[in-house]
Amino acid sequence: MMLLRISIQQERCVGCEICELTCSNVNFRTNNPLKSGIRVVKVDDKVGYDAIICDQCGICASVCPVGAISVNNGAYLVDKSLCTACGICVQACPIKAIYFVPDCKAPFKCISCGACVENCPTNALTIEESVR
Repeated sequence: MMLLRISIQQERCVGCEICELTCSNVNFRTNNPLKSGIRVVKVDDKVGYDAIICDQCGICASVCPVGAISVNNGAYLVDKSLCTACGICVQACPIKAIYFVPDCKAPFKCISCGACVENCPTNALTIEESVR
């Protein structure tokens, strides 16, 4: 199965968080980094920044007891109408890339839309195809 995923080149990331704001604006119509499918984190002064982004591994889908997570347009998506907000997917994610955001019933994750890639001023983000 062909999936799309966002990857980061750490050495290019300056921690500006434009990717977070872009994601929250595109997906929630707000400039709130807490409502973003990408999280920029400072690793340390030597390494700089990294990003927590869903790698489309599918673990969340495999543990969802109601089948609310499935592949659509090349990425795992949460169907809010099926999700019971049990949080099992959030607990199962090995990289903590799916989480609850303020004022939302269902958990949120990167949907590989590419908006962050288009708006990254340092070209630190790319969208890649992967086969699972």
